[in-house]
Parts: sequence; C-alpha cells; structure tokens
Amino acid sequence: LVDEVDVFMGPECVGKTHDQVARLQHPSARKVLESLWQRRTDAKTSQAAQKLCFDVKSGEQYQKLVKAFKTFEMVIESQVRMMCANLHDYMQKNDPMPEFN
Repeated sequence: LVDEVDVFMGPECVGKTHDQVARLQHPSARKVLESLWQRRTDAKTSQAAQKLCFDVKSGEQYQKLVKAFKTFEMVIESQVRMMCANLHDYMQKNDPMPEFN
C-alpha cells in the first residue's frame, strides 16, 4: 500500500473528489422516481411530503426495489426520504412545472 501512495497522490488525484456512487439500475427504481415526480404537487407542506414518502414506501414498486437490493434497503429508504424533502423545498420555491414526457 505504501508503495502505491505516489500513484494515488499523483496530479490526477490530488485536490479532486472521489465520490462513491452505487447506481441501482432496476425498472422499479425508475418507477419510484417517476411516481415521486408525478406526485410532486402533493409535497406542498412538510406534513404532506411526509405522507407522500410513506405512500411511496408502501407502494409496490418501492417494495420490489428493496427486495431486489436488500443490502441497500437503508440507503434506498434514506434517498426516498431525501427526495420527498427536496420535492417539498422545490414546491415552496416554484410553481408547478408543466408535464414533460
């Protein structure tokens, strides 16, 4: 490991971030995202955003996603909560956007 420090600390690494990302590619992941976006106007209040989050987590597509990625269940749940909170913030700042297909 020590021998490779010079490679790690080379100019292509120094000062850059190295974010770890796990892409969950599954049809249910897209459907959960689409469901949240379609219901974004339901997140106008904080309480409504919490209900939206509960509804999505109770839904079939979310359950399929969690079943497909059992080891990522906590990450999925936290990201869905974050998306609901972000939708609430978005709805506070913006008029509802037109639908895009």
